[in-house]
This record gives sequence, C-alpha cells and structure tokens, in this order.
Amino acid sequence: MTDADIVEKRSEEYMVELTDRQIRCRGTVPRMRKACLEAFRVSEIEVVRHI
Repeated sequence: MTDADIVEKRSEEYMVELTDRQIRCRGTVPRMRKACLEAFRVSEIEVVRHI
C-alpha cells in the first residue's frame, strides 16, 4: 500500500497548503501530514484548516 492509498482511505478531509497552491488531503493528524508529505513528495506541508 502506498502513502497515496493511505491518504485516500482516511475518512476525514483536510485542506493543506503546498507552496503556492492548495490541495485536498484526506487523513488524520498526525498521520495525514506524514502521508501527504510522502505522497506528494514535498518537504513542507501545513494543515490550513479542517473542512
């Protein structure tokens, strides 16, 4: 199972900020943050708000 799959299987949805754009990520904190970091291959990602 890839990190992207893990992110997709989570039930809660969060808005995350990635550099100059926003992406939607499903997951739980803190696991969501780690999965998003790896799935999108970025070094910095921040939860902006819970949807």
